[in-house]
Amino acid sequence: SLPLGGGGFVTAVIAHPTEQNLFYARTDVGGIYRWIESTKSWKPLTDFISVADQGLYGVEAIAVDPQKPEMLYALVGTSYYSNGKTAILISDDYGETFTVIDVTSKFKAHGNGDGRQMGERLAVDPKNSNVIYCGTRSNGLFKSTDGGRTWNSVSFPVTTTSNGVGINFVQFDESSSVSNGVTQKIYVGTAQTGNSIYVSTNGGNSWSAVSGQPTQYIPHRCAMKNGTIFVTYANGAGPGIGSAGGYVYKYNGSWTNISPSNNTSDYNY
Repeated sequence: SLPLGGGGFVTAVIAHPTEQNLFYARTDVGGIYRWIESTKSWKPLTDFISVADQGLYGVEAIAVDPQKPEMLYALVGTSYYSNGKTAILISDDYGETFTVIDVTSKFKAHGNGDGRQMGERLAVDPKNSNVIYCGTRSNGLFKSTDGGRTWNSVSFPVTTTSNGVGINFVQFDESSSVSNGVTQKIYVGTAQTGNSIYVSTNGGNSWSAVSGQPTQYIPHRCAMKNGTIFVTYANGAGPGIGSAGGYVYKYNGSWTNISPSNNTSDYNY
């Protein structure tokens, strides 16, 4: 690796919820990085990828396991490289080494596509390390029950969206009940206006649109704290959006606009 000093797009920074100073950065065409606290630097983790598989440098999503800090998962692939090869990367040593699970036959990622800064569409059940969900651009929602090794489609109301971004985040409610060893409440976001956020209260067996949700703009990212979700919205999938418009909402049974600006037309969030 050469110290170029910049370039590319860091599409997300992911913090582990319990291990201090454990941060990962994902990029649209440059792979995955982990923060090294002792040297105050970022370590590249995906330099093992070959030229033939260069599309795997496009990172669409990252997931960490709240119960096992050493585990790291990533959804990788770029539509116009490596024949659209798509993979789930699995590491049990903080990204030092990876197992590559080819999922191209089931769904395809596009780490350099529109909406690449949304997310995270890959998520590990905080109460069950074997259960992982993956939202896709064109093939709906998928689930693994063996720690990401195999994947099967889940019945979900949305398969894709008109902008081609599809499902853009999966968020478990860690404060919800657990039944049959899995977290029962799960939120899933889709890159569209109208009914865009769906919830399951029975561990993913059925889904319904969250009542009273904002409908004017597209949800981009979701975070959760103590049973309250926080969602950012924008007037388009991005990253290039031609006009301003968006808001920030929180939801804990009812929706509250917490945007920094009272005028929702001022900014994309």
